[in-house]
Amino acid sequence: MAFSRGITPEAHISDSLRAALVVEGINIENEPLRQLHPMDLANADLTVLFDPLPRGLKARRVHDWTDTGSLN
Repeated sequence: MAFSRGITPEAHISDSLRAALVVEGINIENEPLRQLHPMDLANADLTVLFDPLPRGLKARRVHDWTDTGSLN
């Protein structure tokens, strides 16, 4: 299972990204925006970062994608 969390979650998906996600069968309305909490990291088998974690938060197994540009 995969889930998404945000450091500062905002609803800012462009129309073109929304359309591309629909083509892939991803409905972003199925899961509301949620802020990242330490327990999310503790429960995760793998954490993919698009932004650095806030100071004091740690993840066990990390894929660092912070150099990936925005898809918006």
